[in-house]
Amino acid sequence: MSKITKNNISFKIGNSVRVNNGTLCPDVEDLNIGGWQGRVSEVTENEDSNILICIEWDSITLKNMPGYFIEQCGREGFDHLTMYLEAKDIELTKSRDTEEEVAKTVEIIHKIFSWIWLGEERLKIQKVLAGVDEEGEMEFFRAWKNYLEKNLTFPFDAKVSGYQDKGSLQ
Repeated sequence: MSKITKNNISFKIGNSVRVNNGTLCPDVEDLNIGGWQGRVSEVTENEDSNILICIEWDSITLKNMPGYFIEQCGREGFDHLTMYLEAKDIELTKSRDTEEEVAKTVEIIHKIFSWIWLGEERLKIQKVLAGVDEEGEMEFFRAWKNYLEKNLTFPFDAKVSGYQDKGSLQ
């Protein structure tokens, strides 16, 4: 078998590609990603001079992606929206969606998983901020204000855990 080089690959940026059946995720070894589809966003080489193709997943793949995979990527700092695979693991295919559909799907997934790094506390935060436009900082403040007004009774006892340079708390 001849070695695949950047000069003789058939994948170009923007091409739609499908992952070959039986291909396992490089980051989650028991996750079969065969059939996942997306678009080529980069063609590069790794340290062993193997050709790597960066794939931006399409909206259908993103919608069907296992939640545990998205959560694990969030906890470990991986990007679930893209993946680098060797050229031998993918094939050209026809596009199943538009880039606009991808953007809408990413927005939905982001709202569901945006606080993932906080573990179980994220569920409470998501509940407080449900329906809040992420672009509107004041909407965040209003949501927290409403939540705190409903759930705190003043005055309350508190313990200061750090030294305060200014203010009445010591």
